[in-house]
Amino acid sequence: MKGPGSYLLLLVILIGISVASYRLQSAGDGYLNHPTRFAVHSPQDVIPTRNELLFNGRVARSYEEREVLEAEHDADRLTEDPAQAAEACEATPDQQEMLHLVNRARARQRDCGGEFHQTAPPLRWNCRLHEAAAIHSQDMIDADFFDHQGSDGSTVGMRVSRSGYEWRAVAENIAAGYPDNRAVMANLLSSPTHCSNIMDPKFREFGSAVIDTDQAHYYNYWTQVFGAR
Repeated sequence: MKGPGSYLLLLVILIGISVASYRLQSAGDGYLNHPTRFAVHSPQDVIPTRNELLFNGRVARSYEEREVLEAEHDADRLTEDPAQAAEACEATPDQQEMLHLVNRARARQRDCGGEFHQTAPPLRWNCRLHEAAAIHSQDMIDADFFDHQGSDGSTVGMRVSRSGYEWRAVAENIAAGYPDNRAVMANLLSSPTHCSNIMDPKFREFGSAVIDTDQAHYYNYWTQVFGAR
């Protein structure tokens, strides 16, 4: 027959296991019930940053090049007069700041993750590239996703073609969860592929858009579009 000491020891062990289990469960529930408003980095997105609070967001990059300039599908053909479309669009102060930051980056020689870039000519604001950027930022909000492929399966090249911009090369940087233009640019320039998009000398025109929301995973969605004709 076991003595009282044995039963007391067994009781202490059982209580210890129960307390440990409760703590682990509470920690897990606490994590699940308090999702971050910033993105969780995948391995390819891990970028050293100076301030995790400001710069802990998510970015992605896309690039396309082609020789044929004509729209391949009826849905991609221009449906309005280019002059009228250009007159209807004017960069806001916030958009002008983004363009300034991009051009300031291009004005300096830069090492993009081991790939050296000479200075590049300044970009001009283009209303059709802005339109393509705004459409994609809104699409990411409406369908609550973060990717270069649109909810309709479109690529950046398809979206730019639909805006009426006849291109030979186009690139797109997207970001989510950053507080302002400077934070986005600091992160993009820290990423070799995004930095290369910004510094590519073949691009001469640019459009961008950021849309705030409380209806999707991140509180804002940024899209930069670079074009060459």
